[in-house]
Amino acid sequence: MTFEKQKIDVTDRIIGKFTGNQIELYMEGEPIGQIPQSENSPLNLKNGFEYHNSRFYQFADVTVQPDQKFVDCDEENGWC
Repeated sequence: MTFEKQKIDVTDRIIGKFTGNQIELYMEGEPIGQIPQSENSPLNLKNGFEYHNSRFYQFADVTVQPDQKFVDCDEENGWC
């Protein structure tokens, strides 16, 4: 089993709460960033998150399954 970085669309899992002069962004109860009320201020997201084309994305390590026909190979003894 190996891991691969993937960009996952998490837009439907993002919640925004008004606090003072900004909107706090949360995913599954964890804070992930802020949207300042000022139009000139950039969106501030935690490392591993991205906002692009009106969608929120998370970069995550996803397990990649090996090709099942080669799972039980014994390369040291030369059989598969």
